Amino acid sequence: MRAGPRRGRRRNLPPRPHPLPGGPVQHLRAARRRPPARAAPADPGDVTAVTVRRVGGEDWCTLKAVRLRALAADPAAFTSTLAREEAFTDAVWQERAVAGRSFVACRADAVVGLVSYYAEDGRPRERQLVSMWVAPEARRSGVARALVEAVLDAAAAEGAERLTLFVVHDNEAARRLYEQLGFVATGEVQELPPDALRSEARYALPLPSAT
Repeated sequence: MRAGPRRGRRRNLPPRPHPLPGGPVQHLRAARRRPPARAAPADPGDVTAVTVRRVGGEDWCTLKAVRLRALAADPAAFTSTLAREEAFTDAVWQERAVAGRSFVACRADAVVGLVSYYAEDGRPRERQLVSMWVAPEARRSGVARALVEAVLDAAAAEGAERLTLFVVHDNEAARRLYEQLGFVATGEVQELPPDALRSEARYALPLPSAT
């Protein structure tokens, strides 16, 4: 006759894993034996891998190339046109480069951004930021901020008291960037030629006195 099962005897089951940190010591020890995770490779779009430098006379070919690329890639962002600036002579690009009023952002061996500034007629205590452009592959990585900060430093060093710029009314990304950097709308709005249906607004940021 088959013996019946013994009552009251527990099966020898392995301990259940603890669902929260601070569980049994044996589980913590097991976790420590796992190989450490490898660090993720550096993001190629990380701003720490980007350098910003002022354009000099010897950089006129670089200035020409990145400006024409910007006009070709984002024509709606500029009042000038690709056809107009493709017709410029080398002397025009050399003059622009020698002026020292442009900065380029570089990542590895590639130029991924451009910005310029100048003293606007009738506003000797101000500088205006113009020609801002960041290559599509480098956007949302801090390049635009680095370019703006280069112009802020340069304008302050020249004794300017305020940096201004114009933002197209439907360019929300640019508006958010400049507002994050402290620019505020002045209330001045002008038509954006040649499209009378589009407009741009002036933004301004006070500059600290250069020491």
